[in-house]
Amino acid sequence: MGSAFSLYSTFYVDWKMTVSVFQGKGKEKVGHPIPSHPTWVPPARGFMKLNTDGAWKGIDKAGGGGVLRKDSGEWFLGYSSKYNAKTPLAAELLALREGLAVAKAFDVDKIEVETDADSLIFMLDTSTVNPYPHHELVAVIEDVRNLLVGSWDLQMRHIPRHKNLVAHGLAACYGNGSWAQVSF
Repeated sequence: MGSAFSLYSTFYVDWKMTVSVFQGKGKEKVGHPIPSHPTWVPPARGFMKLNTDGAWKGIDKAGGGGVLRKDSGEWFLGYSSKYNAKTPLAAELLALREGLAVAKAFDVDKIEVETDADSLIFMLDTSTVNPYPHHELVAVIEDVRNLLVGSWDLQMRHIPRHKNLVAHGLAACYGNGSWAQVSF
């Protein structure tokens, strides 16, 4: 059993992470203007790219979405779902989990994953063993971590929101609560 200090430290780290997600979500850094023509960059040759985003306005008003595209830039599929998420981070995690599960279902073996939630990437760092054992989202975090490992070549990175507009738009469509697949 851990000491009271370690329990406090764990709580404090969880609280600091949650506060940074709530306070920093969606805010561009001062001095970095959004370009007039945001550009999405295709994945490396032979890879597919998954862009995900979560949207949260309240517990019953949360959703997420994403788009999976080929290395040529062609749209492979997209999804938009409604979630019962308690926080913005939960919506981001659920959208990522759904996107990874869909990519695995389609036997994608090389994938680049991009999200505008940099706190999410920090939280999912698999080089540390469960640094958030008491976090309210530990089950979803572990689900996503399990999806991140496996038999595929996966790269994950943070991108600014203005380069994630398609996933952001799909996340904002959560009102219909449906899963949509579009293939070309």
